[in-house]
Amino acid sequence: ISISGMPPFNGFISEFLIYYGAFYGLSLTGISFIFSALVIVSLALIGGLAAACFSKVVGIVFLGEPRDASLLKATEAGGSMVLVQLVLAGACLLIGIWPEYPVQAAFQASRVVPLISEFEVTQFMPLMVNVSRTAALFLFILLLLAGIRKLLYAGKDCPQAGTWGCGFTQPTVRMQYTGTSY
Repeated sequence: ISISGMPPFNGFISEFLIYYGAFYGLSLTGISFIFSALVIVSLALIGGLAAACFSKVVGIVFLGEPRDASLLKATEAGGSMVLVQLVLAGACLLIGIWPEYPVQAAFQASRVVPLISEFEVTQFMPLMVNVSRTAALFLFILLLLAGIRKLLYAGKDCPQAGTWGCGFTQPTVRMQYTGTSY
């Protein structure tokens, strides 16, 4: 989700900063205006392609049937592997929810090359606070809905079934989701 630039993760914040800079560039004239417009159009196209690409990857990875009998014995990763993934995912989430600190650090580092003024930084940081509050609200609503769902389905036996197979009750390896079929 983060790599596709969806809120409330760090990929959204970095994409937001680029969009903000590009829209600021629209107020300039000449070649800067043209480059800013190209950046905005390019980012919109790239964002849509990234979302499509990663939904395809999720579909292929999680909606497929095993291609080999040995894959039926596959198990979940060990605790240490899951812990590392949780730490990295947590970092992506923290930067997405509280972007003020990483953005402020980036602005401090950019003072070496004086491209932005102190006035522009002070104008921008309240916007980051609003983005932070919105991301926290989004995460709260998401967790609330997940909790409600957990309560509604607590104790209910959900039958296990195979992957959705387009009406085929027993999909075979030849019916596997691939990049072309997706």
